[in-house]
Amino acid sequence: MDTQQKYEMLLNLIPDSIVVHRHGVILYANQGTADMMGCNQGDLIGQSIFDFIHPDSIEETRQRIAVLEAGSIEPTGTPVLEQRFIRVDGSDLPVHTTNVVIEDDGERSILCVAKDISDLKVAENKLRYLAYHDSLTGLANRRKFMEELTQLIGQDETDPVKTRYAVFFIDMDRFKNVNDSLGHVLGDDALRDMANRLHSDVPSQGLLCRLGGDEFAILAPVQGKADAEVIAEQLIRQFDEPLQIGGRQFSLTPSIGIAMYPYDGMDCDSLLFHADLAMYGAKGRGGNRVQFYGDINQHVAEERMELEADLKVAIKKGQLILHYPPKINVATQEVMGVEALVRWYHPKLGLVPPSKFIPIAEETPLISELGEWVLRESCRQNQAWQKQGYTPMKVSVNVSPQQFKLQNMLELVQDVLQETGMAPEYLVIELTERMLMDNSPEVSSVLKGLLELGVSIAIGDFGTGYSSLAYLGKFEATFLKIDQSFVSGMLTDKRLSNIVNAIIDLAHNLGMKVIAEGVETSEQLDYLRGQGCDFAQGYFVSRPIDERAIEDEFLTV
Repeated sequence: MDTQQKYEMLLNLIPDSIVVHRHGVILYANQGTADMMGCNQGDLIGQSIFDFIHPDSIEETRQRIAVLEAGSIEPTGTPVLEQRFIRVDGSDLPVHTTNVVIEDDGERSILCVAKDISDLKVAENKLRYLAYHDSLTGLANRRKFMEELTQLIGQDETDPVKTRYAVFFIDMDRFKNVNDSLGHVLGDDALRDMANRLHSDVPSQGLLCRLGGDEFAILAPVQGKADAEVIAEQLIRQFDEPLQIGGRQFSLTPSIGIAMYPYDGMDCDSLLFHADLAMYGAKGRGGNRVQFYGDINQHVAEERMELEADLKVAIKKGQLILHYPPKINVATQEVMGVEALVRWYHPKLGLVPPSKFIPIAEETPLISELGEWVLRESCRQNQAWQKQGYTPMKVSVNVSPQQFKLQNMLELVQDVLQETGMAPEYLVIELTERMLMDNSPEVSSVLKGLLELGVSIAIGDFGTGYSSLAYLGKFEATFLKIDQSFVSGMLTDKRLSNIVNAIIDLAHNLGMKVIAEGVETSEQLDYLRGQGCDFAQGYFVSRPIDERAIEDEFLTV
């Protein structure tokens, strides 16, 4: 085997395409070229390289060859070009090519090395897709939405007749409750169902995106406000039928805020922000409705956004305090514990009612920060009372379903007890019965862990709409709380008194103590005592008061 044959054998072992051509006519091609093009190696000799180059790349290739043949570029330093070849079967092939000049007996030829980059392009396309799409629903993401809106506004600036666009901000009413009930896996199925329903009514030239969570946005060209309202009403009708998730039905409704370009903003951030404000206006009117930004009281919507921002600061800068409604033993009227309720003293607004800021926290991750602060501060204060020599008592801390889902409650409670030094038997974690209705393995595991740790569990708001005897037998709760709506009317309404009596008997039969909420008169307390109720709290005992007042009025040494 002579030297040339050895070189040819080596070249044929290289998977990349290696071609030598003169004036575009192929003089040599290795086996890698044949495999890449899908033909026989011998069939390539004598053919024009332009027969295998995509029309989009031909002009660039001609210019490159002309420069090389003229000798204007040295063999070294020749750039790598991205081009497209055409296989024999007509399919495209993306390649990286390097072209250099070779001299042979005074004749100039060009050596072209081409590398198949199909896998690279697939990876690039996938990364590009992921950069602009939501991985859960496949919809466009916020980045894609903002870029499209920016491009439309930029194009419109050159048009003397302004094109109208509507930005729809969509948030599902009470989805967090559904998500808490389903768990995150089935909650994701619900989000995909929502995305499909919304997508079916997006105009052909519109763009639907998922901003995050249960928030969606639509960008659509419209003729005017009436046109946008028709689209929004169609979107609302998509949710007339309940969602079927995990064998259960859930009725969900959307709140839709609309900002119109150019009237409600001349840039992306303003339009999306104003659509968001309008959405909160729709929620404030009860949800399941459409609200145009131009029709709302902007001050009310912006106040809500400002409160959310201020609450973040309040948690970090000590603007929150705890008030404590005492709980008494019904038989002896001795204090057996307190419940920790958070209060917010805003530096400018004064006392902000819990009814105003708790819902804001529950709609955002702030509920975790707020709930953790309440737990930590109430345990710290209770331990401080014990160190001062007061008779030990229990402190109850409410935990919302959202906080329970977002945090590892068992780990958090363990950390707080260790940090504050308070014994676990003096802590009561109070949950709503709706949270227990979830009956998820995660909830059961955490409750079991808390009880094993020595922490008590109280079920609050019992009988207010979610009650089920089935779940009461599955959880070893310590306390069952009768909602004040039953207590307030039990002396005048026989049905309510029968419900109160039944709850007390049921709880005792299951080994739980009973706490009556909202006791406001001595007659109510006497009735509860006669029915065997264990504990009571309400204005008859005391309004919620701060730690100093608790020390002065209720604690004993």
